[in-house]
Amino acid sequence: MNLPDPQSLPLRDIHLPPPVPWWPLAPGWWVLAGAVIVAIALAWWAWRRRAGRRLRRAALAEIDAIEAQFAQDGEPHACACALSRLAHRMTLAARGPRAAAATGTDWIATLEAVAAKPLPDALRELLTRAPYSPAAAGALPRERYAELAAYLRELARALPASAEHAAATGAAPPARRTTHAAETGGV
Repeated sequence: MNLPDPQSLPLRDIHLPPPVPWWPLAPGWWVLAGAVIVAIALAWWAWRRRAGRRLRRAALAEIDAIEAQFAQDGEPHACACALSRLAHRMTLAARGPRAAAATGTDWIATLEAVAAKPLPDALRELLTRAPYSPAAAGALPRERYAELAAYLRELARALPASAEHAAATGAAPPARRTTHAAETGGV
């Protein structure tokens, strides 16, 4: 049997497929990209939630420290100053820089809005007068300080679950700070 010469047959050379294009991506890459985006979103959400919890824990620990210091030394003016500073920092963390600029009744209204509970009149006096007057602080009964600490505990629990406002404003979580007035004995 005579086979024809392969060179004489009308065949073409080996035809290679075109190279695989980069775009559009294969379905597996789309699934991987979606999983990475979801993982990043979940990590960001968890970080914000954890920061909010850290803010609450720090505020509650600060209240405990203030109460312990008040029980130890019984100094009402120092306790009033510390509770007032803490209330200001928690309001700042929850409401941002506008809360820091508020004073007097505007600040009390902001405090009540954060706590979602009205502040009793006796506690208003403690927050507005006692930090600035040792005589006014000494005239108030010790029970008022415990009531204000309980109110601030509720406020701490009402802080947002995320530290969005604190992160946006650069506010640090409530922590014990020393002020110039405390260092100089109120002078």
